[in-house]
Amino acid sequence: MRDSSKPPAKGWPMGARCLVAAALAVAGLGLLAAPAAVVPDPLPPPVINTTVDQSLGDCSVTCSLRDAIALSAAGATLAVPAGHYVLTLGDITITQSLTLAGAGARTTVIDGNSTSGGATGGIFNITSPISVELDDLSLINGVADQQGGAISSFDLTNSGGSALTIRRCTIANNQVTGGQAGGVAQIRGLLFIEDSTISNNSSFPLGGSALLVEGASVEITNSTITGNSAPSFSPNGAVLIISGQVAFVNDTITANPGGKGLSAFFSLVALVNDAIAENPAGDCRFVSPVTTFTDHSLDSDNSCGLSVANGDLPGVNPLLGTLANHGGMTDTVALLGGSPAINAGDNANCPPTDQRGVTRPQGPACDIGADEDTLVSITVNNASVTVLEGQTAVNGGTVHDADGDPITLTASVGTVVNNGDGTWSWSLPATDPAQSQTVTITATTDDGPALASSVSFDLTVLPPSCTSASASNFNGTPIAGGDTIWFNAVVAVKGIQPGITSRVNFAGSTVRFTAGGTAYDLAVPNATIVFSPAASQASTTYDAASMSWTTTVPASYAGKVFLSGLAFAVPAGGLPGGTNPVTWSGGFTSDAPNLNVQWQWAAAVYTQFATDYNAVGVKPIDGGKLNPYPNSDHAGTPENDRPFVTGGARGGGGSNFTGSYSGTHAVVPCPTPLPE
Repeated sequence: MRDSSKPPAKGWPMGARCLVAAALAVAGLGLLAAPAAVVPDPLPPPVINTTVDQSLGDCSVTCSLRDAIALSAAGATLAVPAGHYVLTLGDITITQSLTLAGAGARTTVIDGNSTSGGATGGIFNITSPISVELDDLSLINGVADQQGGAISSFDLTNSGGSALTIRRCTIANNQVTGGQAGGVAQIRGLLFIEDSTISNNSSFPLGGSALLVEGASVEITNSTITGNSAPSFSPNGAVLIISGQVAFVNDTITANPGGKGLSAFFSLVALVNDAIAENPAGDCRFVSPVTTFTDHSLDSDNSCGLSVANGDLPGVNPLLGTLANHGGMTDTVALLGGSPAINAGDNANCPPTDQRGVTRPQGPACDIGADEDTLVSITVNNASVTVLEGQTAVNGGTVHDADGDPITLTASVGTVVNNGDGTWSWSLPATDPAQSQTVTITATTDDGPALASSVSFDLTVLPPSCTSASASNFNGTPIAGGDTIWFNAVVAVKGIQPGITSRVNFAGSTVRFTAGGTAYDLAVPNATIVFSPAASQASTTYDAASMSWTTTVPASYAGKVFLSGLAFAVPAGGLPGGTNPVTWSGGFTSDAPNLNVQWQWAAAVYTQFATDYNAVGVKPIDGGKLNPYPNSDHAGTPENDRPFVTGGARGGGGSNFTGSYSGTHAVVPCPTPLPE
């Protein structure tokens, strides 16, 4: 076996992309020239409309997979709809170039029915110098007597014109009962396998339980070969290469019982970013003369001729999981937390995605093997949190690791908790405006900091100088359980300059009261009022994601503006009348100087109330001008729910849609951002 640390010998196949470019120009590694395109017949291909296996020689009424293949012109692309196609008439011979395009390997399944398809090719037998492509299919339960439990591809002429391409396919549970190549046999010609899984196939009494390559040029990329079994007495296990030229790029060959994971005789083999590991009888067996080129690959028993000088990891435990659905079209073997294969690949030769379609690299370098370990995904609910001095600040969000690794969360300040249901919660007892800062939440797994993710949000603690509290009382009318109290506040702002856009913000707001022996502390949505010279009409909207109101008014408007509102569903048993005090508090900030804010609040009761605040139809300002609701209602009126107003809280029903206002309180907003 040639020393893999030296430049490759002459004789490597050179195509549009070559197995190994001259002088180890590894960026060109890989790979074979694609077969020449076949000009398709202008007639439309047959339309498969039944999963029943039949050979009618006609597709005018029902059209089976078998008949569609037989009746297709060279170069046709046959769409194979989702379904389970059980072959009851033996294997299918393909004699013309074509493409079979399934709806996905998890949904389009071609089943050999565990019945022998003959000597070769338990499901598909390809015996002419043609180009065949299989996309998005599963081939299962094929049986052949001699070779190719699922597929036998044989270039009869040895002209090099035969090519088989397999993309995003699963080839599983196929077998050969008296020979080799339980999954796929490629005899001469070209073979391309991409983003596919070959698993749990078997061969007896010889090896090649997953794949036999004899005299062929092959490229296998982003694919998983696992669980394929050969007899314990056969030294040639899952992949058997005889007089072939094969490039493996970002593949995982693992846990194949009986024989070696990869065996090669009289062949040229390139291993790039591959994990060949944990095969019970050994990872590799190369019988001279075999020329190898290796680059950033890994084996677990130091049998694959790897070289540390090439960035390889020989004799290393890769910490691999088991075959499972980790997303994507086919099952894969994930890297476990802390795997040395993470970030150990060669970026120059990584495919742009892994077998599942996940972007490579996720970290500073791509991973070795078919499955790229993913960054932790974390989001935050609120990009900013504002509280009053002494209040507890809270925030939350979502967190997820696609590989299922345990997630650890840390916060730059405060306490963060992983709730275990894909969400997180953060809190901080805010006692001092000096705690205003940017808070960062970091999510890591045992994959280490390279795959960690973080989110940040701004925390503002308002000082007493820009906060205000207004206490009033409810009237004597009891409020029935199931009704809704509409708390609403309005504001009049003095000092707005008509030609400049100005904003007044209201945050950290709560409504507190005690009724029937129960203390209520209700968080009120934040709010922003935008005084805009460009606005010709007032409007109010609610953003559920940030839980905040935005009211936009013409900069010239000087009357009352809706500030914020909260719909409180009264609990069963209701509330007694006469609750006192009811205190609404909050903090004001503004990006405009020298403003004076005068605000007051009210509360009315409704027997029905929309749960979607944007469906309520909140009136943004008083009066009928510059207003989407040209009537005499107060700002804050829920226009779409007016028919359901009733007595209680601070309203008497009838036409009192907001309730009576509390006393007026004046406050000077703090500047935004707050001075340090």
